[in-house]
Amino acid sequence: LETDFAQLLEKYLPKLPNVTASLQNVSALLESDIEQEVSKGQQEFEKVQQQIQHIVDEGKPLISDAIKRAGVVLKEGANKITQMLDRARHILRSESKEPMEVGEQYLNEYGPYQHYLGLGVSCTLLVVLSCLTFGLFCGYCGKRPDGGYNDDCCDKGTGSRFLMLGVWIMFLSWAALMVITVFYFTTGVLADRAVCYTLRHPDCRLYKMVDDQLPIRLYGSPNRPVPPLRLSQIVKKCHNNESLYNVLELHHLVDISKYPALPQEFGINQQIEELTGRIRLDSHVDILTPNAKQQLIRLANSPLNQFNLTVYTSVLNEKITSIDLMALAKAITETANKLPPSQIKIKNSLMFQAQYLEVHQQNQVTTMLRLVQELTDNANNLTEHLRFNEPSLKLAVEKMLRQVEKAQDLLNTQGPQIISKIASDFASEFTVHITDYMNRVVQQTEHNVGKCWPVSQVYNATVTTACNKILDPYNGFWASVGFILVLFIPSIILSVKLAALYQKSDPYPGPLVEAEYLYDAYADRDNIPLANVNEKRKKKQQQQPRYHEPYDSSGAGVAAAAGGDRRGGGAATGPTQERFSDMAPKHWDFPNMGPPRYNSSPLSTEYERPPPYYYPGPSPTSRT
Repeated sequence: LETDFAQLLEKYLPKLPNVTASLQNVSALLESDIEQEVSKGQQEFEKVQQQIQHIVDEGKPLISDAIKRAGVVLKEGANKITQMLDRARHILRSESKEPMEVGEQYLNEYGPYQHYLGLGVSCTLLVVLSCLTFGLFCGYCGKRPDGGYNDDCCDKGTGSRFLMLGVWIMFLSWAALMVITVFYFTTGVLADRAVCYTLRHPDCRLYKMVDDQLPIRLYGSPNRPVPPLRLSQIVKKCHNNESLYNVLELHHLVDISKYPALPQEFGINQQIEELTGRIRLDSHVDILTPNAKQQLIRLANSPLNQFNLTVYTSVLNEKITSIDLMALAKAITETANKLPPSQIKIKNSLMFQAQYLEVHQQNQVTTMLRLVQELTDNANNLTEHLRFNEPSLKLAVEKMLRQVEKAQDLLNTQGPQIISKIASDFASEFTVHITDYMNRVVQQTEHNVGKCWPVSQVYNATVTTACNKILDPYNGFWASVGFILVLFIPSIILSVKLAALYQKSDPYPGPLVEAEYLYDAYADRDNIPLANVNEKRKKKQQQQPRYHEPYDSSGAGVAAAAGGDRRGGGAATGPTQERFSDMAPKHWDFPNMGPPRYNSSPLSTEYERPPPYYYPGPSPTSRT
């Protein structure tokens, strides 16, 4: 290995450039304080920055104090507004609690009476309606009463009585219902006009009267009178979703329109202007001294400009060993394992050499490779820094000198104007920020903070509940009852007329016969004058007109048919005739042309009086 290393040195060392002269030149430049000369220019440039920072630090406390005093004014205004809002909330709670409790007390006390009163009115009207309904139903569907005891339970007579019962209830309850309706009408209309209309129209005259009678005073003092708040204006502004500052007219308490003038009032703008005036660049700035310039030129012309580090990197990129030691050690080990036992000494020697190669690879070669990599990186970094991304060190130094001289000339010629402009821009920007903040405070307080829309929603919900849910049914009650009372008049007239018509009974279908004598079976039968009965009956029929008029044409036909059948028989009868016909027998079998005799029942042991009957007398044919 030592022989190989010596051969490598003889092979590659002459290829590396001689850097002795370059190192001596760099050492001479470092000994001439080139670094300090360049640092002086940097310190001069930093001195300008430090001077400006010192001026700013001196003016900063003054500006900060002025801003704090303006902030105190803003905080006091915010506290006043908060206290006034708390006071308004307390007044609203205290003033509304007692009326609500009184209203709830009256509602709990008199609400049941109103409920039962309405229930009584409704029941009365329901009874009237039921009577009229049953009366019309029975009168329309039932038959006419015939004067006997075999009528139906729901005939026209029943309908007549139902109608008259309804008329009787209407007469008795009309006055009370009218009083109740007038009371409901008066209170409902007054409440609608005085409460609902007023709450829905804040511009009405009644609202103005309320404003005059109930002024709202949240702030003010005898020394500083403030006009009171108007409830109508508060409601209108809440409907427009304005802020509480405008709704409660807090500008009488805190005038936030003066906030944009606070920077001028507390001297913030003046302090900024003074600070801007003090920031100046009056002295001459030397970023690069002549001595530093000469030394940089010497550095550019030094052998470092021609220093080629690629030679080192190309040599370092080659392998340190010509072969891979690990592969060689593996091959020697395999060869040793193939030797026969008779060559044990050779085998042991080969195994020892293989282990030596592995140890040399791990301890020396690996370390050398790492050092080569570090040297390569340093060479690349040195090349980059020496050239400053330029083709050569000389070009990089010359370019840097031109830039430094240009910057120095700019600072010395236009530097004061540039510094003044930067300071002026800073002052303007700072002033704009303060002014924008003040304007934002005013804008948010007047338009966005404390929106009154929730209060408007509560107000509208209250009006809707009181008017639409309570008062409208209240007014609907008296309107419906009043309309029904108006209908009482035609209902009474029609009910009376219909009741009179329903009470009429059907007339007797046969002719009227007037009896001269009521036959009594137990009286003296010899004294019955029957001789002239038939003549008197004929005379009565000729002189007395028929006074039973038929109810309608069908009734007339029925009467005529029934009469014809009774006198002569043989006339046809329809359904109507059968309904109104006489159920008694039409033909009698009189013994010896005389009156019928009463025959008592042989089984009966008690006395039974026979019913009365009419005996018209013997017929003319029997007399002749």
